[in-house]
Amino acid sequence: MYRLPLVAALLLGSLITSVRAAELSTDKIAQIENDLGITLSPATQQALADIVKPDTPDQWHVDADARIEQQRKADLTLIVLDAQNNPLPDAEVELVLRKKKFKFGGVMNVKKFAGDTAMGISIARHNELFLKLFDAAGLDNGLKPKLRNGNEAHLPGYFEWCADNDIQSRGHTLIWPGMPGSNHLPNHIRSIIDALNASAVTNNGVTTYDPQLKIDLDEAADAMIVEWASLWPVYEWDVYNEPFGNHEIQEILGFDVMVKWFNLAREHSILPDAGMFINDNRMVSAQNANQYASRGDLYKWYIEYLIDAEAPMTGIGFQNRIKFEYNDPQLLYDRLEDFAVYGLDMAGTEFHIQDNGGFVPTETRRAEMTEESMVAYFSHPQGTGLNCWTYHLNDPTHGPLINDDGSFNLNGLVWYYLNRIRYATTATLATDGS
Repeated sequence: MYRLPLVAALLLGSLITSVRAAELSTDKIAQIENDLGITLSPATQQALADIVKPDTPDQWHVDADARIEQQRKADLTLIVLDAQNNPLPDAEVELVLRKKKFKFGGVMNVKKFAGDTAMGISIARHNELFLKLFDAAGLDNGLKPKLRNGNEAHLPGYFEWCADNDIQSRGHTLIWPGMPGSNHLPNHIRSIIDALNASAVTNNGVTTYDPQLKIDLDEAADAMIVEWASLWPVYEWDVYNEPFGNHEIQEILGFDVMVKWFNLAREHSILPDAGMFINDNRMVSAQNANQYASRGDLYKWYIEYLIDAEAPMTGIGFQNRIKFEYNDPQLLYDRLEDFAVYGLDMAGTEFHIQDNGGFVPTETRRAEMTEESMVAYFSHPQGTGLNCWTYHLNDPTHGPLINDDGSFNLNGLVWYYLNRIRYATTATLATDGS
């Protein structure tokens, strides 16, 4: 009997780049270059090493690694026997982790996937690199009911590709229930809302609406959720997207319709155990304490409302778009902890680092933020995934992992290293005498 670790010992990342790290080992360089089909210059090798394997990890990374050691590892016992069922000593056993429960996922554009949008690389290369980087897939606009025209024709091929490559897909999103002037809803639902608003009568602060139009709106929203959930085999849905600013339908029909939306999503999802998420932006990635307090409190109100009503909500989504300011990773972890009290899964759904006016991180700092965000979510016991929104772009200010021509940014190399090297098991060991 031999005890084998399910996940290999992990090297620690660090915020500290002033101390030059040891060089990457030749086998790690070979893995990166061979797997991705690229060549790393000596300067790039060192820049990557400085982030992913510093000589002096800071205390935050030490603490995060301790959490990962406890939460993300298990023991595996193998008994190796010969044909006569006798223990076989000195047998060489190779252990390779094929899939993690936690998903470092990526978001792509379905038109790029299908070749409808011109790219600097081939479709095959675009899709090949996606599989090299990510454990799960998702689409930016392809699964939004509002944008089904132009996207829907490509979805069967996309899901077939996912199945062929044993990669699951997230669903974004079932309902984005609108705000005045928004175009997040399909036109037929938007027209009903406009008619309701035109017919509204307010007396003493109480607004009444045309009863038949309210029925029409309720049925149209339900039908959209039922149809869309019934079509696509996703492992989790963003059932309700961006409640902080999008609640126009509830203002008319009442907030209890949210509970019905989650029940409909659960009832009609193709995969019976699909996760049911609420999703919003600038929560754990809020600009400052005041914004976090105001936005976070309202998000908690929605979460608690759904929990109290026993809606089948399983997870909380944080878009985690960093485009105004960036704080240390402990603050990100503390904010995750703030929401962990609900006992639900937590995922970064649209991770993205974007230049925005005064916020213009260097390539190195962007890569450090990527490493820190990955570690924060992976080290939280309720973290179930982190999904990169900007996989492939021709605009470096949006922080893609790979550029339009297929070249890798430093944060793309960091993403690969953490997902495929640091948080992966490859071990060759020998059985003992028993």
